[in-house]
Amino acid sequence: MVGLLGLNLKKATAQTKVMNFTSNIVSLAVFLWSGNVLFAIGFLMGFGQVIGAYFGSNMVIKKEVKFIRLFFLTMVALTLMKLIYSSYIA
Repeated sequence: MVGLLGLNLKKATAQTKVMNFTSNIVSLAVFLWSGNVLFAIGFLMGFGQVIGAYFGSNMVIKKEVKFIRLFFLTMVALTLMKLIYSSYIA
């Protein structure tokens, strides 16, 4: 969204929260329709998502964009390293 749509980091983060919520609702509907819902795990994951979105949104609002960009790139790098490590171990 930053690169393709030209949004600043704060607006792009807000947009991704809305898109993530929408995709989760659609996914829930599909899994409910197919009867493949593990409600206890789903509620736990939903609760975690709400907490993460709350803290993440507040961080974006309170911190400067430079910090958010560094945090984001650090998480992407760690995730990439984990995926590379997992692909060689498995």
